[in-house]
Amino acid sequence: MNRRLLVLLAACAAVLLFPSGVSAHVLIKDRGGGTGAILHLNPDDDPIAGERALLFFDIRDDSISPESSQARLTITDDQGVAAVVPSELAGSSVSANYVFPRQGLYEVKLVITRDGKTMHTFLQSQRVSRGIIGNVITNSTPAWAEIGLLFTLLAAALTAIIAFNRRKAINQYSKW
Repeated sequence: MNRRLLVLLAACAAVLLFPSGVSAHVLIKDRGGGTGAILHLNPDDDPIAGERALLFFDIRDDSISPESSQARLTITDDQGVAAVVPSELAGSSVSANYVFPRQGLYEVKLVITRDGKTMHTFLQSQRVSRGIIGNVITNSTPAWAEIGLLFTLLAAALTAIIAFNRRKAINQYSKW
């Protein structure tokens, strides 16, 4: 019984104390619906306004080649201001660096052409919620979240201490 409780407490402590980063990639279908692309956006698929972000499209079409195809990446902000972003086509992948100027909703559009004809058009909305708001830099973690985490850890420690001190009484009522 004590060994199970100790393992359970150790597992809970590991989850709380050592959180892992989350990486979620976006699958985008082209306008024709026949081909997909996976959009990787670094850092952590959650760009920070005012800092460099790497956009990487992994297109599921082996017929794309740098010799005969061209890629045009356009990013439009929520005010309608569009920027053509220099991009590099390597095989069936496209990569580009871009600095989102401020927080907001952006439309990322990638057009692949071959011999002047459009092969694929990928369109994705990207929200930027960290970093610069206009000309002001914001903290990515609000203070209330840090205080909430501290109180949660204190409550977990207090619960563990109480459970440890009452382990004999708990053992009598336990069905394990």
